[in-house]
Amino acid sequence: PWGNTNSTPGTIITYHVAITNLGPSDSGATSVTDLFSSKHTSTTWECFPYLATCGAPGATTINDSPVIAAGGSVLYQITTLIRSSATG
Repeated sequence: PWGNTNSTPGTIITYHVAITNLGPSDSGATSVTDLFSSKHTSTTWECFPYLATCGAPGATTINDSPVIAAGGSVLYQITTLIRSSATG
């Protein structure tokens, strides 16, 4: 999470990945991938498009191909449980 340098095992965290197309042209399919650490469980994600399209929400690694118009953006919200056994 932005600005978070310490996360406690056994807690739920939410973080965001934002992608903006500053133009001047619309994008084609843009590759977005986020691999979740084995230190996380019960991970879900959802994409919020603005002047864009993106895939359906999921509960696995993000592997999406949004199309973003010039001036548009997508925001991915990821919520995950840090395993109680997680260290490091």
